[in-house]
Amino acid sequence: MAKAENIFLFTGENTYALFQEFLRWKKGFAEKHGEENLLEVETSGEKLTSLMDSVAAMPFIAEKRLVALHNIPKLEKEEMISLCEAVHPQTVVVFIDAVPDKRLSSVKTLQALATVKEFSAPSPAELTRWMTEEARKNEADLTESGRKALVDMVGEDQWMLASEISKLALTGKPIDRELVIEYVIPSGERIIWGFTNLLGEGNVNGALRYFYEQMERGEDPYGLWAILLDMIKKLVLVWSALQDDVQPGNIASELKLSPFVIRGIMPLARKLSSDDMRTLLSFATSSDRALKTGGYRYTNEHPEEVMALIERAALLCG
Repeated sequence: MAKAENIFLFTGENTYALFQEFLRWKKGFAEKHGEENLLEVETSGEKLTSLMDSVAAMPFIAEKRLVALHNIPKLEKEEMISLCEAVHPQTVVVFIDAVPDKRLSSVKTLQALATVKEFSAPSPAELTRWMTEEARKNEADLTESGRKALVDMVGEDQWMLASEISKLALTGKPIDRELVIEYVIPSGERIIWGFTNLLGEGNVNGALRYFYEQMERGEDPYGLWAILLDMIKKLVLVWSALQDDVQPGNIASELKLSPFVIRGIMPLARKLSSDDMRTLLSFATSSDRALKTGGYRYTNEHPEEVMALIERAALLCG
């Protein structure tokens, strides 16, 4: 099956980049060929004949027409071929499906027929460049400390980062760490990664201060303890990979973890000795067992013991 020059598939986990590119296409087509030559169709529930009618129409007093089909329709192989063959030569069709089921024959057939544009998660360097440019678009100065704090508290989700940068830019102040901490509310998991990054830098006091600042914002200590255990599990995996002489650049793919997670954990994994890791792991497992069997008391009114366990984990990492 030969690829069709006017059929495209936009796919990939980086939905922000995917939809930004689609918006760029829409704007370009509207400016050049008129909005009357743009059509967006949600394919779920649509019959094949209706989809064929959508892609078969010729442009209205213009050179080109753009049709966006949101989600790859569940069709048989021959039906997908028929749909693609029905596309008018002057019509550009873009299938938009971030995470299609690649087991389906319709997906396999479309991948063979369309030009596939894969939008993968940005690398740390790419994310840094993008955040700097996003701040510039909002006429704001993003400092290095502010960028790191944003990733710690929000994560690498570009939708969230774009929203927070836009919000922080409204203050008219440089976006530095202090401004981020003042205005951005992290999720429980992001609190742990910010906590971890400070520990990796050897800043135990800073990590504990950061943790208690979040407690004052109303975070649940027991929920954070559970997330901390997950972090320790990932820390053990990264530490073990380093002991096995896995190249740092290959650890993310070997463990199937985000490169941002690896980057956050790596300084801590490098500094812990075998004895340190053994002590931390023993403490975490025995403490969690005691929490679940009544060895420690925890209620919403009395979270002190869980908070003390998190403090102790920080000291062991330091």
